[in-house]
Amino acid sequence: GPYPASTNFGATSVGTMAIRRFLRPVCYQNLPGDLLPVDLR
Repeated sequence: GPYPASTNFGATSVGTMAIRRFLRPVCYQNLPGDLLPVDLR
């Protein structure tokens, strides 16, 4: 139906925490310092 059957953010793409399903870890190991994001320099 139009409303999700579950409010568990791990089981639906609806809800404030649903974005966690699409996040991925990012590793900056051995990346040259001038290519790092400003916050990590």
